[in-house]
Amino acid sequence: MCVGRTSVSMLLLSIVFITFYNSYTNTQICIKSKVTSEDRLETYTASKREHYRKPRCWFRCKRTRWVYRNMTRTKTITVNTPYNDCCPGYVKDENYRTLQCKPVCSKACEHGYCQSPEKCACNENYAPDLNNKYKCTPICVKSCGHGYYEYKNNFTCVANDSSSINMARLDGWARYNWIYAVAALLGAVVITISLYLYVTCRKRNLTQRNVDEAELEVRQAVLKKFFRKATTSL
Repeated sequence: MCVGRTSVSMLLLSIVFITFYNSYTNTQICIKSKVTSEDRLETYTASKREHYRKPRCWFRCKRTRWVYRNMTRTKTITVNTPYNDCCPGYVKDENYRTLQCKPVCSKACEHGYCQSPEKCACNENYAPDLNNKYKCTPICVKSCGHGYYEYKNNFTCVANDSSSINMARLDGWARYNWIYAVAALLGAVVITISLYLYVTCRKRNLTQRNVDEAELEVRQAVLKKFFRKATTSL
């Protein structure tokens, strides 16, 4: 009973995660239809009128009859084949073997990345330019520690010892971290519910075992008392 509840809980959480993932990917992948021509063999019945002579006949022996035969022929038909492809505004990402789509911006995003079709998102420490949606301008409001900010090759923090750390590249690594965070949260919820159900079932089984042992002791005491009275009466 408890194992069944645990399985149902894990199944429901898996369905929620799959639904969440599909809702994210379905905005990028669309189902399209491709029209193709195929040659297929077709069976049909052919009829032919033929003349024959009636046997053992002396007058008007020539007769006519219809002969039917099963024949095959090649027929070209049009077939609509559905297939998955990137939605408008997205192109296939060649870095993956399976179909993965990425957004397209008609112009390169300066100091940012293409977040959705024709929409740029700025790297860390950059803000959108109000006059150009494909450009991000640096925000020099954070302290660089023992160094200074430099507008060169994206937004770079230059230390006093001439070593540099690229701040924009770090933002690229964490671009899709929210997806992994949600997946980790769902996994933690599944583990927590499973442990809770296991502990609850364990306690219930121990309680039921104690009740059964108590009932057995009561029955044994009643039987001993009954046999004792029977022995005394004899």
